[in-house]
Amino acid sequence: MRICNYEKTRGPEDQPILIVGDSRSKNVKNIREVLDKNHLIYNSIIIPIKYYTEKYLNKHKYKLTECFNDKEDIFRYVNAIEDSNDKKGLNTDTEKEKLYNLKDEVYDENNEFKYRIIISLGDFAYFAVRVVLNRYEGKEQHRYSSRAKNKYDIKTLGEHFNRNSKIDVEKDIYILPILHNISNRINDIDKLIEFIPKDKRENYISYYCYIGECLGKILVNDIIKKEKYKNYLHNIS
Repeated sequence: MRICNYEKTRGPEDQPILIVGDSRSKNVKNIREVLDKNHLIYNSIIIPIKYYTEKYLNKHKYKLTECFNDKEDIFRYVNAIEDSNDKKGLNTDTEKEKLYNLKDEVYDENNEFKYRIIISLGDFAYFAVRVVLNRYEGKEQHRYSSRAKNKYDIKTLGEHFNRNSKIDVEKDIYILPILHNISNRINDIDKLIEFIPKDKRENYISYYCYIGECLGKILVNDIIKKEKYKNYLHNIS
């Protein structure tokens, strides 16, 4: 199905958070932009994360700038790859050009990071981000397939998220992998708890609550202390 006037990126560039989707949706009608606001993924993943991030911020006397604005968004969005068929067996030693749009969104003209936080939806988006940043995991294969070691499950993605979300003001960028379609599957709902570290699970009512709190902590304890993003949160005290 051909989709006309498809926007490959959306959202303001002058903010700290880039959200990387998987690939362009081909089998859903009326998808005109990346992570379209009419799409299930946006409403079932992005909105809950915003909600719990806002709740955490409110407890600390902050709110997100223009949160839930109907005309624009407070995050920047891009897909890891345009054609979902290109994911199968993607060899990043010889096919890295397929990630050109993602690379252009991550780096500016001086080859510096445009964003402080990159949130990737699912294991492929996480793999693609690390390829663009040239941050492979140890002896990880430079190829993405269902059998490759970079095909991470819920627990493994959670471990990476927990490690990468530790507050560190000296860190150049936060790369935060979250779950993608599996978080919407009714038969997999009970598995989402595996994303949260075992010793923290009783502290959260949901997987989304955990994500929102971790994101909120980074925003309050690091991001707004940077001159560039000091106005990203509004003080409501």
